[in-house]
Amino acid sequence: GAANPAAAARRPRRAAARAAEGGGPSGVTQGAESSGSELQDSASNLASASLLGDIGARDPFAAELASNFGERVLGNPDTEHEILIPNIRKLDRNSLMNQQCSAEGAAKAVNGEEAEVLLKQLNLANVKSWTPSESGDALERTWPGRTPDACAEMAARFEALATEQGHPLAGYSIDEDTNSLTVRVSTPALGGTSFNDFVLAAKAEELDVSDLLKKVRKYWA
Repeated sequence: GAANPAAAARRPRRAAARAAEGGGPSGVTQGAESSGSELQDSASNLASASLLGDIGARDPFAAELASNFGERVLGNPDTEHEILIPNIRKLDRNSLMNQQCSAEGAAKAVNGEEAEVLLKQLNLANVKSWTPSESGDALERTWPGRTPDACAEMAARFEALATEQGHPLAGYSIDEDTNSLTVRVSTPALGGTSFNDFVLAAKAEELDVSDLLKKVRKYWA
């Protein structure tokens, strides 16, 4: 049908009124820019945070709280969550494994609280695979091998990895009675552990030695 001249005349005035009140296109754009800037700052804060902390949730940033995002989702905001890790072998140790051993890493001594944080990151889901040595100047990890020869081959693979990284192992030992291999990493120049030792330990965890490990029998009830 034909356009209504009176309705057409009212539309520009309504649009102008909405824009003046901040509810029109200009107000929406300004609000989006402000919100986007705050969320970008929050993202920058998150990106600059250390990657070496616990696996889990985080507290919301101020900009997220201001957006009232909780009012638009289902669920109880006060619910306590427990994160269950289904398969720790499949998790990526981004903060350590993806690093490379370097001269700077070898010069950075790691001890005390910082060592505890890195060790927690290395031993995902509280599985204490790597532990400090009795003297406290090295990290140790024991693998059960099929045979003494399998343990020797395992040690050779770890040594090759260490050579590739330019950070030699502190040593290893093979227990022929239990068919097990214990590997030690440390930085003798520092008289203890460096950042490189944690990086090398993380890379050792990702090295495939499954063909040399002792097979564990599984019993089903």
